[in-house]
Amino acid sequence: MRSKNLVTIKTSIDRFNIKLCVRKIKYSLASFQDLAFLIPDGWKNNDPIPSKFLIFFNSIQDAIISAKLLQKQLPPKMHEKNKMVQFRHNHGV
Repeated sequence: MRSKNLVTIKTSIDRFNIKLCVRKIKYSLASFQDLAFLIPDGWKNNDPIPSKFLIFFNSIQDAIISAKLLQKQLPPKMHEKNKMVQFRHNHGV
């Protein structure tokens, strides 16, 4: 990646409009089933839009797999609208 394309954003994580959610793992980590609550089962185009969310992963591959699985929970018409955005961050040393 070229440095002219990079954007650096520095901000505090102490935000009133950000909620932290921690849930006990029920299923295999490889299944990503524990993330299903983020998009309600049977959600349709005219239903209220689910809340925005951000998920942290230890690997890019896990982020890609989970995004694909969550995308499948959306109605087919929403697949085209790129509602799932992947943001990757690399902790430099």
